[in-house]
Amino acid sequence: MGQNILALWRARDILFTWTVREIKVRYTDTKLGLAWIVIYPAAWVILFTLLFSHLVPVPVQGVPYPLFVMSGLVPWFFFSNTVSNAVSSLKNNANLIPKVYFPREILPLGSVLVGLLDLTLYLLLLLVTMLFYRFGGGHTLVMLLPVVVCMAALTLAISLLTSRLALFQREVQLLVPMALQFLMYMLPVFYPVEIVPARFRTIYMLNPMASLMDAFRRILIYGRWPDWGTFRYGATVSIGLLVFAYWDFKRAEPEFADRL
Repeated sequence: MGQNILALWRARDILFTWTVREIKVRYTDTKLGLAWIVIYPAAWVILFTLLFSHLVPVPVQGVPYPLFVMSGLVPWFFFSNTVSNAVSSLKNNANLIPKVYFPREILPLGSVLVGLLDLTLYLLLLLVTMLFYRFGGGHTLVMLLPVVVCMAALTLAISLLTSRLALFQREVQLLVPMALQFLMYMLPVFYPVEIVPARFRTIYMLNPMASLMDAFRRILIYGRWPDWGTFRYGATVSIGLLVFAYWDFKRAEPEFADRL
């Protein structure tokens, strides 16, 4: 695995070029460009605020609901949008894989790097919202980077697995969007973890993304430290899954050209 990582490092110029290309495709080919960074979350914030702040109120411990739901949407957008783009990254570039040698993980990794750019912009928007409401922040913000790193590790792991599986099982490319739709309701996006009945909460938190999203919200909005037990679990699973996903991806890489 060390040799593979070294080869990826040597191909960093290709990774940079590919990521820039993905950014241009994402934003320069649309009339609104970066304005989507504001429009997209704003539409979801308005929808969830109408549903869960007025029609079916969700207890959020005194946090303005638009700010609360935005703190769930930001990590969710990063994860779901990145995985959605990465799952087809190998299939959509079938013309390159048999002809040009480069570390194939560059394709899904490029999607993750673009997602991190989106996440940075979403975070800036969230911080502006926090300033508007004069709510959140504090000394716990020092933990934000480790949480984001763990989220990125988990997202890259799922991206590697799904993009590889989509070559071997074509149904995966169709199943991933549906699975993401179901997953959103199984994560603390528009409701707090505390709303889950205590007897089911341990099972609920077995999802590493749930523990990381809960830590993200605690740090940013409530100014609290993460629940260390669930955060350690989420971080361990994320890093362990990334090691396995990368090993699995490189193991299957010689067969990619035959599967296209």
